[in-house]
Order: sequence, then C-alpha cells, then structure tokens
Amino acid sequence: MKLITLFLVSLFTFHSSFALAKDRPNILFILTDDQGYGDLSCNGHPFIKTPHMDQIREESVRLENFHVAPSCSPSRAGLLTGMHEFKSGVTHTKSGPRQQLSSDRMTIAEHLKTQGYATALFNKWHLGAPNPDKRGFDVYLRTVSPPPRSTMLHWDPKVVINKKAQGGPIKGFSPDILTDQLLKTMDDHVTNGSGKPFCYFFWTVTPHAPVMAPDKYKKRFQGKMTEEEAAYCGMVENIDDNVGRVMAKLKKLKVDENTLVILMNDNGSTVGVELYNAGMRGAKTSVWPGGTRAFSYWRWPGTLTPRTEEALTGYIDVAPTLAEIAGVELPQEVADEIDGHSLLGLLKSADGAFPRDRLLFKHGARWESGFAEQHKYIQAAVHQGNHLAIRIDTCPCKEGVCARGRAVKEGRAKSMVYTSTPESTLFHWAVTDGWELYNVKDDPGCKNNLSNTMPDLQQQLARAYDNWWDDVFPKMMERGGDAPLLSKKAH
Repeated sequence: MKLITLFLVSLFTFHSSFALAKDRPNILFILTDDQGYGDLSCNGHPFIKTPHMDQIREESVRLENFHVAPSCSPSRAGLLTGMHEFKSGVTHTKSGPRQQLSSDRMTIAEHLKTQGYATALFNKWHLGAPNPDKRGFDVYLRTVSPPPRSTMLHWDPKVVINKKAQGGPIKGFSPDILTDQLLKTMDDHVTNGSGKPFCYFFWTVTPHAPVMAPDKYKKRFQGKMTEEEAAYCGMVENIDDNVGRVMAKLKKLKVDENTLVILMNDNGSTVGVELYNAGMRGAKTSVWPGGTRAFSYWRWPGTLTPRTEEALTGYIDVAPTLAEIAGVELPQEVADEIDGHSLLGLLKSADGAFPRDRLLFKHGARWESGFAEQHKYIQAAVHQGNHLAIRIDTCPCKEGVCARGRAVKEGRAKSMVYTSTPESTLFHWAVTDGWELYNVKDDPGCKNNLSNTMPDLQQQLARAYDNWWDDVFPKMMERGGDAPLLSKKAH
C-alpha cells in the first residue's frame, strides 16, 4: 500500500509539473559571437544586409539601452546566472579557473528543468568544466572542426553531442551544419508528441575570429573593404540566412506563436569596428559603449507588443526574466545573489514594473593573474539611465587591454587589435583622466565629458562603483578570479 501511495504521489507530481510546463512558452535564445550592435542593416550598417534579423527586430520589444560584458565568457556567465560574472569567478576568456563558471552557481537551464523544459545548448559554452550537459542542458551539441585552427575552424566539422562524436566529418561551413542540427532537434522534439516545452540556446561561434566565409558571402563585399572585413561581413550575412531558416521552421512546426525568441550579441564589435560602429567609441574588451552595447530583441507573438524600450537593461536580467516566465521559484540563497531584474513587466508594458534608477556595473577584467587588485580602475564603469561614469587607468601588467592603454597614454598608438590607424586607436582605446561622465544616448562617441557640469552625479556614481567593488572583490577572489592562467589562447 505504501508503494502504491508513493507511486501515486510521484505520478501526481509529474503530471502537475507537466501541466505547468504545457502553459509555458518555448524559448529560443540566439546569441551571436563578436557581432557588434551596429552589424545589422536595421541599425544603420552601410554594407551588411540582414533582412531576417531585421524582421525579428520589427516584431519584438527592442531593448535599445541594453548592455553586456565586454567579452565572451563574462557575458555568458552573467546571462546564465543573473549575477555579475565576478561572483562566479569568471574574469577571463583563457582556459583555466578564470574562465570556469563556479560549480556552486546554478544556471538558468537547471532552473528551467524543474518546470519540465527540454533544454539544449548549441555550440559556444566557453565556461570551462564541467560541460553544459552537467549544468542543466540535456543536450550539448557542438561542431568540432579539424586543425589547423587558422584555416579550418569553420569548415568540415564533426558533430559532437555530450562529448560523443556523431560519425565522421560533414563537408561544409560549420554555421550551416550547426543550424541543420538545431532544425533537426527542433523537428524531432515537436513531432514526437512529448508535450514538453523546449529551451534551446543557439549560441553561434561566428563572426568570431578566425574570420572566414564561403565565397558566395564574401564576393559582394570584395573591393569595397579589406579582405578580412569582407569575410567578416559575409559571416554576418550567413548568420542572417541561418536565422531565417530557424524562423521558417518555427512557423512550419506551428509553434511560432508560443515561442519566445531572443536575439542578442555577446559583446562589442571586432573586425567590423572601423567599418561601422553606430557612432560609438570602443570595441570588444572595452567598457566604452562600443564594447558593451548590444542589440536585444524579444519576440513573443500575441504576448509582447512590438515597441522600442529605452530603460537601462542588461545581460544579468535575462536569467531572472526566463525564470519568471517559466514560473520558477528561485531558492532563497540564489535569489539573494541575483544582480539582475526580471524584464517581464517591462516587456509587457512601457509602464511595467522595473527599477528605472538601477545601476549596471561593468569591468573589462582580463588582467594578468596576480594583478586583480591593481585593476580596480582599469576598464571600469557604472551606468545609470543614459549616463555612463567611466574610468580607464593603466597598469604595468602584460595583458592586451593594459598594453593598449599604455601605448595610447604614451603616444605610441598605431595599429592595434580591431583598429588600423593612430586616429582610430586613440578614439577606440582611449584612457581617461580619472572618472569621466558621458550621456551615451546623446553622445555615443563619448566626446563631451560632463564631469564639470554634473559633478554631483559623477561623484555619486564613482562612490557606488567603489562600494560595488568592495562587495564583489572578495567573492571573485574566493572563486578563483585571480588564479593563474593555463592557456595563452583568448577569445
């Protein structure tokens, strides 16, 4: 009798969870790698055409004051946890403990599984061990191309699912093959009748370097720019074509109306920064607006009315938003550490509940191990509304952000990463004279320092940053945020 009772209780629990899950939307989160905010035709790019991503924008709530971390792994840590990446020990993109998401931090995928979601991550994890299939994703599917990295990274890959290769190499461009796998997974899930909602994170590895694209994508740009820039633009247009394929599949499977699609980029522009950067100063790894401003489009037909929203929002808001949408009750110990806010009220209405005076703290990280304390004010910023208080000092460590800052400060700025002329380098890799203050909506190039005209606000934001650093620094150190680096490769 006891066994029967336990069985009935378990069956009731399963069916209750299943019933809740049926009322939740599917979630498709498309995150592109190293594509800047300006690298969309809808955002003014003079060369790139992105009709499919433009269409998503038109059908979405458009978060136009949305910011991410300045580079790959930190953004991913914040997106998955709802916490500033320092709280998870993620302070670099190089292999080792500083790239690794702390084992005591739960991901949003783990939370969604409690509500009956089928979860999968396609391609870029970049948060160390253990792999995503041990961090809440049922499936971790990636494409692995043969060496050498410099010529083959995006070609003729094997498909690997949860560490198991699925046959031999597949001829073709890896982003196309990855998209094929997403479409097949989606098709199988929807047509097998499980009834479970899905949450698929489609996190591309393009247009990240090495920059390369099929000839049919490059040729439209050749002769108008450098060969590298032509390949970069081609990669973005390839992403757009594949996004179009995914959106068509949602409609064909008749799940379009009940699928929340999020389209976003993970940090500022790289190769394309000199072609077009929406007038912004800064690039990837920088806390100037060009290093952190991201497009963020939320499309949910019948539930969200398309419009533009200017409230300050960011990557750490994604996890609490998805948790609320899915009906997740976060454990108290998790909720206490969350830095982000649910966007659901704001997405549903311009008057929806959301803290309009919120502060968003940004840091470039990526220091040489052992230099954490000295980097308090190197690539440091705090954002409130349209105002950005920013401080970029220099230090003697060997990391690229410091080397660039020293070169600029000492008048040695010539060609740098992502910039090719002294003028461009001085603009995008500028250091500051202590704390400076800018209205980044009116002045995205950050040319008009407001420190003298708004000293009270500048000092208020600087104090807030100091308090934040004092709070987060010991947590970051405890989780290995200044540990020795294991690899020279950074992404």
